[in-house]
Amino acid sequence: NLNEGRREIEIAASLDPNNAIIRSYLGKAYFDERRAPLDAGQFAMSKQLDPNDPTPYFYDAIRRQTENDPVGALENLNKSIELNDNRAVYRSSLLLDKDGAARSASLAKIYQDLGFDQLAVLEASKSLDQDPANSSALRFLSDSFTANQRHEIARASSLLQSQLLQPLNATAVQPRLRETNLNLITIQGPGSTGYNEFNPLFTRNKINITADAVFGSNNLRGGEVVLSGLYDRVAFSLGQFYYDTDGWRDNADINHDITNAFVQIKASRNLDIQFEYINRSTDQGDLRMSLQPPPEFQPTNRGELDEETARFGLHYAISPGSDLIFSYINNRRTENTSQGSAPLVIQTSADPKSDNYELQYLFNTNKYNLIAGAGANSVDGTITLSPSLGGFPLPAEDSTLESEQYNAYLYNDITFYNKINLLLGVSYDDIERVATNTTTDEVNPKLGLTWDVNPALRLRLAAFETVKRNLVANQTLEPTEIAGFIQFYDDVNDSNSTGYGLGIDGRPSSQVYTGISLQQRDLDIPETTTGSTITFNSQEESRYQFYLNWLLNRQLALSLLYTFEEIKNDFVDPVNLETSTVPLTLKYSHSSGFFASAKFTHVD
Repeated sequence: NLNEGRREIEIAASLDPNNAIIRSYLGKAYFDERRAPLDAGQFAMSKQLDPNDPTPYFYDAIRRQTENDPVGALENLNKSIELNDNRAVYRSSLLLDKDGAARSASLAKIYQDLGFDQLAVLEASKSLDQDPANSSALRFLSDSFTANQRHEIARASSLLQSQLLQPLNATAVQPRLRETNLNLITIQGPGSTGYNEFNPLFTRNKINITADAVFGSNNLRGGEVVLSGLYDRVAFSLGQFYYDTDGWRDNADINHDITNAFVQIKASRNLDIQFEYINRSTDQGDLRMSLQPPPEFQPTNRGELDEETARFGLHYAISPGSDLIFSYINNRRTENTSQGSAPLVIQTSADPKSDNYELQYLFNTNKYNLIAGAGANSVDGTITLSPSLGGFPLPAEDSTLESEQYNAYLYNDITFYNKINLLLGVSYDDIERVATNTTTDEVNPKLGLTWDVNPALRLRLAAFETVKRNLVANQTLEPTEIAGFIQFYDDVNDSNSTGYGLGIDGRPSSQVYTGISLQQRDLDIPETTTGSTITFNSQEESRYQFYLNWLLNRQLALSLLYTFEEIKNDFVDPVNLETSTVPLTLKYSHSSGFFASAKFTHVD
């Protein structure tokens, strides 16, 4: 009961008016009741009474962010991080690390709202280095991947991990964020969680309704409505998403209809249980973009997808710093495609059914984190090719999709001198394909290193090997990033890849953030299978990035990101593709609540 709680805090403040902690909690209560400027006044008094306490700066950052003052929020949160270790007198080392992780996750959200997306990813990654079970950091990491190409696995997996580890809350589960490969306009609607939604100063029983809609040319229309709530030990969310457009050219139309239902139950002090159900229906044309001029597409190619996904999850907090999570996902889908043009047309139908089990243990201490897990995935179903020539059917060809996959992994995260973070890990993947009687058996080492040379300079190194498994719903509990570099891309199933990354991030002044990163990936991509032999083709991918984020003043933020990508392969039709993109964004925020942004992107 917020009102009774606030009255008790007011009584405490009258009995001890010089207690900084009480003033911070009273400011929290006023903030949750939307009683400005009383909340700001209490936080200011708390700062004066105890200048070394990070708490009022942290709460004031949340207040300023929700009042459309991201620059002020950034200043307060940086001050809170600077003062964090002052709590060492009455906080254990483990809790201090969790404090730091919470502040880093919140900082990631502020960076995201300022348009500093690269900094958001790095700060969320830093938070997970300190506390791998931080659900806020995982959620912000997922949000940060929304606009990035070929990051669907990383985005969806981070979202799943966040859901499994989250405390009870009334935050809406948006149906479209749960699904992948939707080909949506990335700016449509409020795609990320609101700041106060994921940093609630008070958790209490309530009901929320959120909705958004989009309209545009080419008969674009869509919308999403979500009802969510919290009652004692139960949190729930019901959502519906609809999207329809004729597309930017002939036969580029898309239609999505997605329903989501989610329930989380606090069965005991240490045990959370989750149930989720998703139903998706998609109908689309030929969305491919050919590199050959003029752009080529098939005017008669069509694709239909009907999918049902059921998920069951458990989170058991064994002890402070020790967590166990379990995920079971059942996926059933029916896919029908039509390819080619008269006289030869090929109809393809598939009905894969998948079951995925994963178990993960997370251990967190002051200087050492461990993530260990294992999983099993089975796929069953058939695929049928039905060609026709001149309207007359030809003999159909059936094949099985049956496969069994097993994986295990171990990640060790060690901190030295509060400045150097070393990650050593290994994963094992075993993929058995019944139809072709072939097996993939791989051991993949992982290495990551981050070094905070000083408060203004950070170095990052990474090297790792991965195998692209046939992931159910594109989700896995295995960590998706190492030292801020993504290790799971949306590659062809069974691809083997070796990745390397180098990053330098700096803060030359309190208003300027900049950095550069280099990433190289060497892939072996399966092409054909003959008997018990798989033929692989080689592909090299290089990615270079430079970013500049600049706080021009209290209202204006400028962000520049230069990305150069090169892809080379030795396929039957070799590709040597070089792409440069330079987005330049200016964002404006005013305390009145008005905000605006302008963005220009050059692509070559």
